[in-house]
Amino acid sequence: MPTVKQMSSSQAAPPPDSFADLEQLIAARHAGLSSRLKDIAVFALAHPNTIALETVATVAEQAGVPPSALVRFAQALGFDGFSDMQRLFRLRLVEQMPSYTDRLAQREQGEAEGADTLDQLAAAAHRAIDDLAAETPREALDEAATRLARARGIDIVAQRRSLPIASYFLYGLLNLERPTRLLDNQGGMLAQYLRSLHPDDVMLAISFKPYAPETLEVVRAAAQRKLEVVVVTDLSVSPLTAFGKPTLFVRDAEVQQVRSLAAAMCLATCLVLETGRKLVQGRGRRKE
Repeated sequence: MPTVKQMSSSQAAPPPDSFADLEQLIAARHAGLSSRLKDIAVFALAHPNTIALETVATVAEQAGVPPSALVRFAQALGFDGFSDMQRLFRLRLVEQMPSYTDRLAQREQGEAEGADTLDQLAAAAHRAIDDLAAETPREALDEAATRLARARGIDIVAQRRSLPIASYFLYGLLNLERPTRLLDNQGGMLAQYLRSLHPDDVMLAISFKPYAPETLEVVRAAAQRKLEVVVVTDLSVSPLTAFGKPTLFVRDAEVQQVRSLAAAMCLATCLVLETGRKLVQGRGRRKE
């Protein structure tokens, strides 16, 4: 495995100049990073606002790494140092609404007022949903809805924290009269479910860090059977992204080291509604 020094010296390409390109670069380089730098990559993608707004010392404390490791991470991606990389995280905020200045003011106001837990959760969920709306490519959402609307059947797989999202998808898609089942291994029947997968089915896989190995196993089995897989996950370094056609990303709010599901549920609701719209459009074309 190449060292950070080897990687930095061997890369002649300039560093990325947009946050989207930076995300792609982190995903591409992730496998070649050391364990500590992999942890930093996951932290950076999961907490982009922290990287944008905080000092290197504060980021290091929250990530549980020395400041020098953050500098090494930035250099491994082709930047001169942490501040050079931080510029792209700040640019991401500037390009969104509310503006970077507004976000900074809101954070300072919340700290000054000592917001209680409900206020913190509501504010964090609001920001996560704003980020979801700003960052989700509409063409990926449209493609996902098209695949779910055209599928012979839909097989949903999720475990642990992702299971409530899967349950909502099951409820919503069944209400659309889509043939849908949840592969949750109830009764130890997962192997039998996998044997019944049909090539014309679409698998909907939901998994967030730390990524349930059971979900990845099922997705691999689906890919081997040539099923199309729609993925809902949180980070570009998620192992499920290799199978997503397409992959939809959602980073949910975290307060007191507990993550909510507000933004993920918003995305699930939107995808169900868009699938319903595709079904109505398809029926209209058939009548013509």
